[in-house]
Amino acid sequence: MNSQARLQAAQPAFEAARLFNLLGVGIDVLRAIAAGVLLVAALSLFVALYGALEERKWDMAILRTLGASPFKLLRLLLAQGLLLSLAGAAIGWLLGHAGIGILESMQDLNLQPWRILAAEAWLPVIAAAVGLLAAAIPAARAYRTDIAATLARP
Repeated sequence: MNSQARLQAAQPAFEAARLFNLLGVGIDVLRAIAAGVLLVAALSLFVALYGALEERKWDMAILRTLGASPFKLLRLLLAQGLLLSLAGAAIGWLLGHAGIGILESMQDLNLQPWRILAAEAWLPVIAAAVGLLAAAIPAARAYRTDIAATLARP
């Protein structure tokens, strides 16, 4: 069969292994890019929460004078980081799957855009961890805020 130019014999297991070997490097590169994007997102969330804390120091001090405990401020900022990261993950998931749907319709591919993969189950867990880690330093700073010094500043 291999002697004819129009026909080639192929062993599916061998060809599949060869294909995965060729794509393996590309998948590793995509994973590294995804990890980099996740790191940038975590840093961006940290900067946003830290900036929001600096802008709302006065408000936090007022909350403390009205009876909010330092632990309540800590929980408030951790919840803010958690909600922001989970909302970002949900929006990213929806946009990613919508993009796959658009790609499928434009290229006439069979990609099943709304099929949920098992690996996607980790998305909320990772988003929650990133959100809590990014909010940890601003939350700790809010916890240790000196009310008198904050309210005394003009």
